Amino acid sequence: MRIVVSILNLNKERRITLMKKIFFTKAVLIVLAIALLGFGLTGCNVNLGPVLPPISTTGTVYLVVHGNYYYDLKMDGYTVISHASATTYTLPNVSVGNHTFEAIDDYWGATWGYYSETKYISAGSNYVHLYPGY
Repeated sequence: MRIVVSILNLNKERRITLMKKIFFTKAVLIVLAIALLGFGLTGCNVNLGPVLPPISTTGTVYLVVHGNYYYDLKMDGYTVISHASATTYTLPNVSVGNHTFEAIDDYWGATWGYYSETKYISAGSNYVHLYPGY
């Protein structure tokens, strides 16, 4: 009977040892998993691609006036330059979209010299050539 009791005790001791090993193994694996996640997420750099500049909503218009007289230059019906001779004029910060540009003779009016052009203005540089009669 003593032999049976010692085998039972041995089995009980073995079970306790195995349970301790299993508990220790689980604890080590949990600590290791937390450490790996911590290191991994701390060093994680979310890169969504190259950094893009903000989208521009304005453009620059270069009005190139061809003619022998002086003209009033209009954009969308509003005079932007008065008494303009034949050269290039710069209109900065023009909103993107369709705009109508006009050159009207400033002395005799539209019957003597007039030209109109509607153009889509995009971000960046845009050239508009105006050819009023001369």
